[in-house]
Amino acid sequence: MDLSRAWLIHSLCRRYYDEIKEPMDLETMGRKLDRGHYRNYGELFDDFDLIVANCKRFNPPNTEPIWHALTMERAWRSEWEKASKLNYNLKRSLVSLMKTVMADGA
Repeated sequence: MDLSRAWLIHSLCRRYYDEIKEPMDLETMGRKLDRGHYRNYGELFDDFDLIVANCKRFNPPNTEPIWHALTMERAWRSEWEKASKLNYNLKRSLVSLMKTVMADGA
């Protein structure tokens, strides 16, 4: 990586943490799930909503990061509605499957 690209990435990351006081990402959510940090679904939803809100706050409107965040949000809400109707054992199986998929980088 050339120096100008490295400087740009460093600058953007620094600016992100200057602007976003409560960062959140899917990897952190996964770790919190693994550790049993979430006491209820509301806390899980709050963290997911924080990801989307941070993306909207940091990125200009109508840009690729915003489109991805909105697409992910629609999928999250749609799939969560379906999952909320499943029994506990099936939900646990789906969580296990999602962890495997995320670990494989798919």
